[in-house]
Amino acid sequence: MTGYVKSILLLSFSLALLPVLCAENVVKLDARLFVYRTGDFASVHLSGASPLGSGPARLLRYPAAIQFDSESFTLGRMGFEWTHGDVLPPQFTLVPIPPLLLHVSKPVVVDSSVPVQYLERQEDGTLKVREIPSESPESPHIRVTFRRPYSEYIDAFSGITVRCGFDLATVAKRETLPGVSLDVGKPVIATVNQTCDISCQPEAWSAVSLLSPNENGLSLLLLIRVLRVDDRGWLPDRSPGTNLDGLNNPILNNGPANIPAPSSGSRRSK
Repeated sequence: MTGYVKSILLLSFSLALLPVLCAENVVKLDARLFVYRTGDFASVHLSGASPLGSGPARLLRYPAAIQFDSESFTLGRMGFEWTHGDVLPPQFTLVPIPPLLLHVSKPVVVDSSVPVQYLERQEDGTLKVREIPSESPESPHIRVTFRRPYSEYIDAFSGITVRCGFDLATVAKRETLPGVSLDVGKPVIATVNQTCDISCQPEAWSAVSLLSPNENGLSLLLLIRVLRVDDRGWLPDRSPGTNLDGLNNPILNNGPANIPAPSSGSRRSK
């Protein structure tokens, strides 16, 4: 049995189904969530980043960049690119998030959790495989909550506040099993929780980097941008074909996607 179990990620979205009333009450949110093993990189260096409160999250606005060993990420006002343009480095997994409508004080939750297996010694000395299911509060998970905390007048120049809540639980280490050399004991879960407000300029990308505190865990890079909508739920100055009313009912289960399993490597992010 290997030191980790291949993980499957299931996404679920909780979205308030309220009518679109006016541009001050709703905005369209585009989000990209990239997940990677912290231990896959010897160093992670952020340029143009600023702290988001007292937690580990860091905010990046254009122009900004992140260097992941030999891989790079560059953030511009209207877009972003990796070392080879749109080609995602193999260490990263893109978690699919559909476009969403954010209403004032109505949260949208992206909940990503994985099951984890381990060995447990029985009274007769044998080993038995146990599993912490993905729906358990003790399972490794990444949970991101998006919210507009209050109503703001929205125009082409005003910042739009998006409140992001991060709940990250990763495998810090495993308990030791006497007589077993493999790292297959019960996982010890380390958690990170942080909530921060981001003032987003309409149509401009912002990024949040959140590094896991341990090399075996998962870290994330979140990109968000907001777009104005009018009282019909349409993007301004667009044809009726861009009606966003359907975004009030996203697919609740976006299907399984492979994500990195906790690594037992010895490399450390800094």
